[in-house]
Amino acid sequence: ISENELQEYSKTNETNKLSQLLAKCRNISSKKQKDIWSYVNQAISLG
Repeated sequence: ISENELQEYSKTNETNKLSQLLAKCRNISSKKQKDIWSYVNQAISLG
């Protein structure tokens, strides 16, 4: 493996890590929104 290939690999690795982190953040925020909505709905149904 040449040095250039190694650099390319590490670059793609970094972008993969970043996109995974972004996906995690999105998942967490959407989950929080769902939790909030279910909480709100419970509060409404309990009235």
